[in-house]
Formats: sequence, structure tokens, C-alpha cells
Amino acid sequence: LEELIDDDRSLNANKADEFLLRFLRFDHLDPNRALRTLKLYYVNRHQELDLFRNLLPSQLGHVFLRNLMVLLPERDPSGRLVLVLRPGSWNPSQVPFLDVARALLLCFEYAMSRSSAQLRGLCMIFDMDGWSYDHMTNVPSSRIKALAVVLAGYPIKNRRWDIVKQSYIFDAFFKILTPFLDATALSKIHFHGWELHKLHPHFPETMLPEELGGTRGPLRSAEFYERLREMEASFAEESRYGIATEE
Repeated sequence: LEELIDDDRSLNANKADEFLLRFLRFDHLDPNRALRTLKLYYVNRHQELDLFRNLLPSQLGHVFLRNLMVLLPERDPSGRLVLVLRPGSWNPSQVPFLDVARALLLCFEYAMSRSSAQLRGLCMIFDMDGWSYDHMTNVPSSRIKALAVVLAGYPIKNRRWDIVKQSYIFDAFFKILTPFLDATALSKIHFHGWELHKLHPHFPETMLPEELGGTRGPLRSAEFYERLREMEASFAEESRYGIATEE
């Protein structure tokens, strides 16, 4: 893979073994496929500069400390990472959607540093309690499209999306989302309404916060945010790489 990168003058890629292994694991050790995934990752970062510029934990504490999203400390029984998001708890008057989107990307940046994300995958649980028309009108469709493209380009196997506590307002919003999701992505989405027990065959109660019918107490992002902060230097280093630019 490193030789293929050297032959591609459009790339200024991070060639550290640990970084390249993320793409090789994701693409079953096929260096040509891994190169395509790596290049897509960097192209997305280059094309969506407003999402990735200064993408650091220190810039997004106001999102994480509102408990809007957290990567759970435990993996599910299949060894998959589990990311919980609470879009209905977002206050658009206090936090721009751009910052919420950037925080989600930072979660993916963190997840891709874990081998289980490439080998086992990532699951996402969306708690839509509180989602309103005000939320919907503060999410630009252009941002949805860009975010969908960028997230699909990560070397992370997206295994399933579980959506709970959704209302008729979310149903309307989901119709807006649908054109940006391919058939494979749509097949991985599961709706449960308020029947939280339907989560538990996949995600044991012992690993879930009480908001999802679990026994781990209230959902709090502070511990996860500290883990992100510990990787600040690593995220800053990664921002040095990407699509090569002419001097």
C-alpha cells in the first residue's frame, strides 16, 4: 500500500503503519482497494473543508458536554462499537448544526482508530425524543448530503442504525434523508418507537444508559470527551495530510 501511495502524486498521505492498517483491515488486506478507500477519505476531507477545518476536541467541547453523543465504553456482544446520538436534545439556538456535524465526524475519526471499527463495525442508536419542527428547519439539506457522503467514506463498517422514540415530525424528516441513503444503508435502519426492549437483544441492558432502557445510569459524554481530548495531538497531526496541493 505504501508503494501505491508513493506512485500517486495526488496524495500527501500519512504512511504510518498503524494508519495504513486501518484501510487494509477494512478492505480485507487488498492494497488496491485500500488505496481507493484512503483516497476517498482524503478527497472528502479536501472537498468539505468547513467540516474538517480545525477538527479538534478542544473546539467542540460545547457539543459533547451537552450529552448529545457518546461512544459507549462497552462493545456489543459481536464486538462492535456503539455510538449513541440524541438529536432531540440539541438546541439549535445555542449550537449550530455545523458544530453538531463536526462533533459526529470527530466520533468517526476516533472510531476509525479502533481496529474493531474496521473488523467488526460500528452501530448507531438515535434517541429522537424531543425532535421538533424547529430542529428540522435548522438542518440544511446541503449539509445532510455532504455528511452522508463523508460518513460513507470512512474505513468503518456501518452495521446497523437503531432509531427510537421517533415522532411523526421525524417521519417527515426521514423522507428528506432518504434520497441521500443508498439501498444498503436503508436496509440497516431499524425503527422501534418507544419499545426500547427491542434494542436489548442486540445491545444488553447492562451496556445501555437509562434513556435507552439500560442500567448504566444517565447518559453522560464527559468521560468520552476526555478520551477525545487525550487524542488532541493525534487529530492535529492527521490534519497535516490529505490531497497534495501545488506549492
